[in-house]
This record gives sequence, structure tokens and C-alpha cells, in this order.
Amino acid sequence: MYRKVGENENETEEKWTEVYTNSNQKELIISNLPSETTFVFKVQSITAIGLSLISDISEPMETLTKKEPR
Repeated sequence: MYRKVGENENETEEKWTEVYTNSNQKELIISNLPSETTFVFKVQSITAIGLSLISDISEPMETLTKKEPR
């Protein structure tokens, strides 16, 4: 799950966007996020026996600057 963080630390979108995968991946690439934008993340596992606890919220991370075509 991820959500956008505003320019002011207290300005954060309330809605989390969920991302699902069908594998045991330890890494996941989330494409098409806007460049130069800060996000926070958290994770939760869904298994045959139910849902895990939700992780703590990550430190804020900023997406890279979009490269212009050459």
C-alpha cells in the first residue's frame, strides 16, 4: 500500500492505494508514479490462514526526476 505525501509534512492523502502480487516477492516495482513526488509505504501479507499485521509506515521516499527523451 502507498500514499502520496504533500509538501507540508502534515499534508498527506488519506487514501492508501493497494498493490497486489501473486508471488513471494521481496521486492515490487510500482510503475507510473509521478516524478519528484514523495510517498510512504506499508505492507501486509495475505496467506491461506488470513491477513498479517500491517507494517509500520515507511520513511518518506521520493520518486526520481523524469528523464527527457534524447
